[in-house]
Amino acid sequence: MKELKRAESQGIHVIQMNMSSNYKSDAFVGADWYEVGRILAEDVVKVCGTGSGTSGEVQIVQGELAAAASVDQIAGVMDTLKKDSAIKVVSNQAANWDANNALNITATVIQQHPNLCASIGFWGIMQSGAAQAIRNAGKIEQVKVYASGEGSQLDCDQVAQGNFHKFLSYTATEQGHDAFLAAEALLEGGTKPGTTHKEFYTRPVWLDKANASGANCYPVPKPPTSTASN
Repeated sequence: MKELKRAESQGIHVIQMNMSSNYKSDAFVGADWYEVGRILAEDVVKVCGTGSGTSGEVQIVQGELAAAASVDQIAGVMDTLKKDSAIKVVSNQAANWDANNALNITATVIQQHPNLCASIGFWGIMQSGAAQAIRNAGKIEQVKVYASGEGSQLDCDQVAQGNFHKFLSYTATEQGHDAFLAAEALLEGGTKPGTTHKEFYTRPVWLDKANASGANCYPVPKPPTSTASN
């Protein structure tokens, strides 16, 4: 926060990308995390809520508790889930963006709640661990695994393999374009750094087996091969 304020005080416009701090700088480009959480939870209510004939039991796997993406997503999720009394949140834990942590947490949850209806995770790579734990327990058809994230090929692979029931992509590939628009607006607007706050939200898109392919899944760059010779 101090560094962002200092930059603006020295005449530098500051654009925050996707994970904002508590300080609102000149512009934010990224996902509307509260909206992402709300959309995730709305679909879970359809699958596990009143009239679904399920247990209504839901697990939540957060990232880091203090991270903006987790704070805002959990607010959207909980505000929506609590509207249906049939929904029971049986676990709400942070896996700190780590797939192994998500796997271990979920393995315990699925033992304690064998009738679990859905698992909601706040990042695809992390939630892949939760999906693996559910698959290991033989419950992947029963438990609907949801995740949010950037929409990479790795996320789409999880959908195609049946590990994710649905994936909510915040379309990360649009953020470079939006960052350029934000910079252009700030530089041409003539406003003094630190005196305005603009938000450029990317549009969330549901991915399932019908559309988790092609242009909806951006490719993950391969690590460079070594060119060293003996």
